[in-house]
Amino acid sequence: MKNKLKHFFVILTILLLIAIVDIIVYFTGGTKYVFPYLMLIPIIVSTLFYYTFGGIISAFIAGVFLAVLPIDSNLKIYQTPFNYISRIIILTSLGGVIGYLLKNKQKIKRKTGLETNIYNEKELLKEKVNRLLKSNTDFSLVFISIDNISEITSLLDNDITDFSLKFSKYLKQKYSNIDIYINTDFSLIFLLKNYSITDTENWIINFLDDINNNSFNINNISLFLKNYLIAINKNDINNFDDAFKKMITSLYYTKENKLDYFIYDDKAISSNYFTSELLSDLHKAIKKNELFIVYQPKLNLADNQIISAEALIRWNHSTKGFIPPNEFIPQVEKTTFINNLTLWIITNVINDLRKLKKQNINIKIAINISPRNLMSNLFLTKLFHILNNNKDIINNLEFELTERDIITEISSIKEILLKLQKIGVSIAMDDFGTGYSSLTNLKHLPIDIIKIDREFIKNLDNNKIDYEMVKSIINISRLMDKKIVAEGVETKNTLDYLTNLNCFEAQGYYISKPLLINKLQEFISNYNNKTFKVNNLILDPIY
Repeated sequence: MKNKLKHFFVILTILLLIAIVDIIVYFTGGTKYVFPYLMLIPIIVSTLFYYTFGGIISAFIAGVFLAVLPIDSNLKIYQTPFNYISRIIILTSLGGVIGYLLKNKQKIKRKTGLETNIYNEKELLKEKVNRLLKSNTDFSLVFISIDNISEITSLLDNDITDFSLKFSKYLKQKYSNIDIYINTDFSLIFLLKNYSITDTENWIINFLDDINNNSFNINNISLFLKNYLIAINKNDINNFDDAFKKMITSLYYTKENKLDYFIYDDKAISSNYFTSELLSDLHKAIKKNELFIVYQPKLNLADNQIISAEALIRWNHSTKGFIPPNEFIPQVEKTTFINNLTLWIITNVINDLRKLKKQNINIKIAINISPRNLMSNLFLTKLFHILNNNKDIINNLEFELTERDIITEISSIKEILLKLQKIGVSIAMDDFGTGYSSLTNLKHLPIDIIKIDREFIKNLDNNKIDYEMVKSIINISRLMDKKIVAEGVETKNTLDYLTNLNCFEAQGYYISKPLLINKLQEFISNYNNKTFKVNNLILDPIY
């Protein structure tokens, strides 16, 4: 509706301008004077909005309006047919030419930065790359990402446009023989024609040497740029879209491995490429009901009862089948999507706890939490909203963080952990013993439960050092009033040793593999009612 109204007023304005010019021409003496040239005004206005078509139509109407006017208004001398037909043809042609030139100029403006002469549309590069792929010309693409762009923006009072223009001019002057394209997030793509992969690598090394050893000055501020460079040669490109996807995947690989640059190698990033595709699919997995939760029971060794379990996420991909958590969770934790995923898990665990309570099963369920979650204000807002709406379930929740995460991020998350403890959520330290903390500082950490890493548990019955370490951890933790959970219990001997050491809980395949919620309910009911013994348990297939 708004567009229709806009077009109506534009067309009305053009017609009014033509009419006004026509009146001016008549009352100033006729078409023999200079005023007919004023008709260029409505014609140009028309081309601004409707380009070639608008120019032709408005010029034709203007010509017709002028045709009815006399050559001399005072003497009433009118134009000959040849005169006004020629005028209509000339004006119509002129309107079409102006419209065409304006439209072409707009296309060029969209495709090139007029001030920098640097291409800023990926589509133009796409056309050129796909054309070069069909030729015998060797070439490489170099993708440049400026990692400290936010710091630069801050120094320049958020004037990223000023930085973009000046840095672009600098690059164009320095590398005038190379086509430079600006991506939408101000990453850059260089097209190096007639460059072999060896030539490309030498160019990258020289580029980095220049950038890293020389500051770039804007407004008397020296800026040092932290760049990641990705190069891909013609031989590794099927088409432009394929090349761009490979460069982005390579960028993740480069940052993760702390490299300054990376020459695309299919073998080196094949697993990362697969993971990147999975991350894209994972965003849709929740809506497609591909994700589900299984629960691994924990056995209380004091009374031989199942009083808790750990929630574990699983993914049954619609085309790739079952995908193990270690293939996608570590990558998800590096993205903000971990917040949505964790909230989804918490919500589903709370629903499952309610189902269990209806069957008179009252247990704690542990959920793995990432420090990234606890450092996100948006996540925390949503988390506490969920907890406030489920106050009767809070005491049944336990949040697990790894020893590494708690120790390295304690200054950032300590206050949040204390707040969670205060409202009734238990905090567990997972993978204890992996070398990041000591027993002496455990008393200062906001944790209720310590989970001993499976590496110390698996050889407990035949390794004296592991036995003594586990014994010490259990004894000191009991003095600090912290509960101990042993992971990775796979034999009866191991379970017996832990029982004798007064370990609080045990978790592992000997007790049970992870179970779906309905199987967990059945397992707890049967086990706690002593329908069967743990060592006689027939285990369900692992999920």
